[in-house]
Amino acid sequence: MKYATKINMSFDGIDVQKRARLALAQGFQKGSGLPVSHEYRVHLKELQEIKDRLPPSLRNKQIIVRKLYIHDAGIPAHIHLRDMCVINHHVHANQEETIFYEGEVQRDNDVVTDNDDPFYFMVNTRLLTEVEKYTAKTGDTWILDTVAPHAVIPTKPISQDRELLQIYFYDATYEEVVRAFNPRAIALRFENLPKISEEILSLIPHQSYDGFTFEPFSPESFESAVTLWSELKRFGVEKQHVDKLWIVSMVDDLMIHRDTTSAARMAINIPVLGCEGTELVFYEPRNGVESTPVEYYPGAEAYHPYSIRDVKPVERISYFNHAVLWDVTNIHSVIGVEGQKRITLSVRLKNDDCVKHL
Repeated sequence: MKYATKINMSFDGIDVQKRARLALAQGFQKGSGLPVSHEYRVHLKELQEIKDRLPPSLRNKQIIVRKLYIHDAGIPAHIHLRDMCVINHHVHANQEETIFYEGEVQRDNDVVTDNDDPFYFMVNTRLLTEVEKYTAKTGDTWILDTVAPHAVIPTKPISQDRELLQIYFYDATYEEVVRAFNPRAIALRFENLPKISEEILSLIPHQSYDGFTFEPFSPESFESAVTLWSELKRFGVEKQHVDKLWIVSMVDDLMIHRDTTSAARMAINIPVLGCEGTELVFYEPRNGVESTPVEYYPGAEAYHPYSIRDVKPVERISYFNHAVLWDVTNIHSVIGVEGQKRITLSVRLKNDDCVKHL
């Protein structure tokens, strides 16, 4: 979806009391066409517990956390005025639909306030087109783009109050929050990277590598690389989790592409030789462009090549001095120092379960 993303975020054990109640939002009363609601700010203890469960890049963002009880499931189409994004945890849902719209935004007269502070305004749906929606289920957690027009519509008779735990972000966009929960890459700080490089170079014929080399090895081939396996184990990866270890040697930049894989989407890239100045660059397609899969060589899994004209760079990760856990199904390339030979070990996993905790 473009404006909402479902995530896994646990709120187990967080006790949000019915205290520090907010003033009811203006217009949230019977007969106004808006739902009757009660809102409660969480106390500092609960706020800190929730912050600690956010990804590290979001913990210092300006947020407000509320517990919300709504006596009527529906909220007309609206846009938020202060926050840019919200995480909605559905403590109890009535299978209501959250609908997103696109088109010309024209304000209605209704402006909902929170303690006399403008909170969001209603929009005229006659000028908008419905583009996507999701159905809320009890226990689900969703990230919503609150600057996009959206509405909440009931789909069945209401059995009890709709109950939400909400985290409003005032200085983080929807894209920032989604990416924090679904990072393209994570740096892994190995304690003895030089020793790992030394072990790997002693086990491969690297002096004979010329130009681009993409060579697979079995985990057993690296049995004696004890420092490598010890470091991987620190991050939950053992030999039985590894599908293959690929040695990648190149002088030029790696083409822009994304992998297809029957094994895990996640891989661990470890710099071995000459990786100073090397960057892993991620891209997004322009205008939804997709490419035709190509086999690099017979029997290998296909990849999707892209032209630089069809993509735009969105993130760069430097990994010459640390390992990187990353998703090979994202569009990417590897950029290095021109004319400098570099060697990387790419640890490809059998499945993603062993790295879910990272």
